[in-house]
Amino acid sequence: MSTGPIVFFGRNPSIMALVKNQLAGSGYEAEGFLEDAPLEARLAQGHIALLVLGGGIEDGTRLHLRERCEQLGIRLLEFYGGPETLVESVQNALL
Repeated sequence: MSTGPIVFFGRNPSIMALVKNQLAGSGYEAEGFLEDAPLEARLAQGHIALLVLGGGIEDGTRLHLRERCEQLGIRLLEFYGGPETLVESVQNALL
């Protein structure tokens, strides 16, 4: 299993705050990004256990990030569920 923080990417600041709260409350180190360029810079640094993409990410960006994660060996979770399933989905993606 990869080690490092869970990085999450979305477009809605309110949802991003909820995601960070849920992940941190479950004991995960979590970093959130709302914009493409800072996320790309963070991916390039490595040491990421999982990238979680929110449902609001555009198709072109989503496709690019799938390819980027494959190149970098970063696990990817494309999450479309609600807050009640987030932590369980992350746990399953890290197995």
